[in-house]
Amino acid sequence: MSILWTVPILLTAAHADSDGFARVKLAGMSCVTCEQKITKNLDALPFLANTRASTPLQTACVELTGELNAASITGAIEDLGYTVKSINIVEECELGSGGLLKNWSETDGLDVQIISTGEEVILEDFLAPDKFTIYDFGAPWCAPCHASETLLKVYMAEHPNVAVRAIILDSPDPKVSFAMPVTKQHLQSAAGLPYFLVMNPNGKTIYRGTEIDKLLNKLDKHR
Repeated sequence: MSILWTVPILLTAAHADSDGFARVKLAGMSCVTCEQKITKNLDALPFLANTRASTPLQTACVELTGELNAASITGAIEDLGYTVKSINIVEECELGSGGLLKNWSETDGLDVQIISTGEEVILEDFLAPDKFTIYDFGAPWCAPCHASETLLKVYMAEHPNVAVRAIILDSPDPKVSFAMPVTKQHLQSAAGLPYFLVMNPNGKTIYRGTEIDKLLNKLDKHR
């Protein structure tokens, strides 16, 4: 069974009876807390439960427990500043069934290099000449890593003197990722992923941490 609401219908057909799940396609999820915000808002609706959201896939899956109100779903998401592209009522809803997304697989012509996929690496050897260099530690299973990547791409498109050197803990299993040599080399004191180290053009470290907003603010102050 598959019932599809596109955005115009969402605004005019408020109610529908359904069992199963609602798959909500979104636009605008580009923050590290997007998934938690969407989960909280949708789970608060009386006819929905057990929301799961994916920033990389721009999708939310939510269990229907009563009569679906499409306009309420739209309102709950638009209140957060995101856009609903469609709502698809399905019998099953899986996120990432096609496999995990690859980190930095598309660089959009930006100054991005993958310098490790788990092996040890000397970061200073890859300092970008005359640029601020962001060493981005991430993994395929890490949704906040993908969200941060989206924000970095936007920032780099506006600031060509910023480069990224990506260190990818390239495994679908977090335990395997955290056992990799590069993790033991550089992430022993890291609070988690994503983890960033930023150097200015002279090789001086100006930021270490896990918060993309603080990283970008630090860059703005030093540029």
